[in-house]
Amino acid sequence: MKVLEKIRAASKKAVAARADLQVEVEGLRNELSSLFQERTRLLKAPLTTTETADNIKRALDALEVKAGERLRAGQFRANDPAKDPPDIDAVFKVGNGVAGPGGGFVNIINHELAGALCVLGLRSLMEPALLAKAVADSPGEGISASERAAKLRKIDADIEAVELAEEALIRECEEAGITVFRRSDARPEIYLREKV
Repeated sequence: MKVLEKIRAASKKAVAARADLQVEVEGLRNELSSLFQERTRLLKAPLTTTETADNIKRALDALEVKAGERLRAGQFRANDPAKDPPDIDAVFKVGNGVAGPGGGFVNIINHELAGALCVLGLRSLMEPALLAKAVADSPGEGISASERAAKLRKIDADIEAVELAEEALIRECEEAGITVFRRSDARPEIYLREKV
């Protein structure tokens, strides 16, 4: 009878130990989940207003240069009474056209229009309006690229530390004969390390 009681006691201890280890593993997994959520939030955080303005400036610079290369404003000075004044689409040579709903060709005025407007002197109105729209579409203080990179490095280091702790705990469980399943999204490089 004493042997049976000892087996029951050992079994209860094993079940309690298994439950404690599982709770510890789940705690690490919850911490990982929080870190991944923080990483995603950081990646989606908007740029600072200054960097946003720089992005808009670079984009408009490129469009303005392209439109300037395509501008054929000299066509307006051609002295040919037999011809009508040139079409503005032809002056800017905006696209070659695409098939329209009726099978004919339709000129495309897309991002090249912004470049044309810059060439025509409206950039000083467009740039602040685009910046205000960008800030309104993604409200918040924003984060600089360098600050984002530093924070991402820290979060990635924290994630790796928790993943290593999780793998070490899982290996301890396996050595004790307790099965703890690895996460389906666990990184293979963590599992394949010889020493955790």
